[in-house]
Amino acid sequence: MKALKKGMALPDFKYGSLSTTKIQILPLPRFVAFLLDQHSGIILKPIVQEGDNVLVGTKIAEHPDYNSVPLHSSTSGHVSQITDDSILIESDEADKLEPSVRIRSEQIPDSDQLIEIIRQAGIVDLGGSAVPTHLRLIKARQQKIH
Repeated sequence: MKALKKGMALPDFKYGSLSTTKIQILPLPRFVAFLLDQHSGIILKPIVQEGDNVLVGTKIAEHPDYNSVPLHSSTSGHVSQITDDSILIESDEADKLEPSVRIRSEQIPDSDQLIEIIRQAGIVDLGGSAVPTHLRLIKARQQKIH
């Protein structure tokens, strides 16, 4: 490893690539914690209660501010605990899917409708800041980017 002016260069590990590493399916976690602070400064409000049953894709928290997106469960089970900053779900290990979650085959002709679908789906970027994708799309539309 050699030092750089603005950091350090780490050794690569190409020898541990997928060609030599077996992919394994991990067991489902028994508990999943969902944080209500999604990096936007807005704290989501739980819309489930302790003891409620949830499915994969069930909306569990939201906030009326348009700069936020709803939070959905990634596991099925029951809500075992709600605190000021998180929702804890105990998995039933079945991973049952919410019936409203589906692949859309129809064309959405109205861009406002499409942006709201994206917002309600809770889609955010993966850059670490979790910026809601619908906000990026609105900005791109305002800048006439298609």
